[in-house]
Amino acid sequence: MSKNILIAAAIAVILGAAWWLTRPAEEPATATASTALASGVHLDALDRGTRPQDDFYRFVNGGWLDATAIPEIYSGYTVYHTVYEDAETVLREIIEDAAANPGEPGSEQRKVGDFYATWMDAAAIDAAGIKPQVSWGTSPEMVLPIDGRIPDPDAEPDPGRRESIARALAYLLEADVVTGQILFVDGGRRLAPRGAAEPPAGGAAS
Repeated sequence: MSKNILIAAAIAVILGAAWWLTRPAEEPATATASTALASGVHLDALDRGTRPQDDFYRFVNGGWLDATAIPEIYSGYTVYHTVYEDAETVLREIIEDAAANPGEPGSEQRKVGDFYATWMDAAAIDAAGIKPQVSWGTSPEMVLPIDGRIPDPDAEPDPGRRESIARALAYLLEADVVTGQILFVDGGRRLAPRGAAEPPAGGAAS
């Protein structure tokens, strides 16, 4: 009798161990159906009517292609266009918020807001008028109105900027690539139409 009890107990232990080793992994205590992670795949963009082994591109994108119209301003349209447009919308909101709430003087938000407000002030722009601009160097800051005066490198305190100005002027004078001549007037340089007479020393350009 005792032998049968020992055999039954041994079988029970073996079955219990087998169940323990093969049981499903327990879910974390905090996991619920509502917190299941999404795959990140837009399932509505799929074309379930197309087998992936026949046309994988159509299977993956067919739903989006059928539901998305090409805007008139584009000759083609992809999801990258929507990403760009969404980014532009967010960027505009940031800029407009900076203009409405400029913040402290000198802050990045103030600089952005002031620049945007100045750009959008059409009345002030129209009142000031727009003069033709001439580039006299390779840097974006090396631009002047047609009647402006190019900085004198000898008067520039910053060594790096002084060298940059001198290098740009040397290139212009050698290559003659600008649409005007550089006149040396009162120690400075002034742009004038090609063919204009250089004023006498100490004079002013007309």
